[in-house]
Amino acid sequence: MPNDVGTIGAEELRHILSHFGELMDTNEVDEYIAEADIKCPDLKANGDKTGNINYVAFVGVMLDLTEDEIMAAGLAQAPRL
Repeated sequence: MPNDVGTIGAEELRHILSHFGELMDTNEVDEYIAEADIKCPDLKANGDKTGNINYVAFVGVMLDLTEDEIMAAGLAQAPRL
């Protein structure tokens, strides 16, 4: 489950994608997590990755939205302090 700041760890996301709903195989899960790490990482104020994934932006990736659509929908996360 996403934490209180809207992020989720890769291993927790891996578990959810492979055990709930429409189950994904290992290759599909790996592809989504790799894409999430590129398109929707959780960022610190200095731009460094925290190691977590911005959950709301990840939903945009799952819905196959473009980066522009993710931004227009307000799903992109501003860096945290």
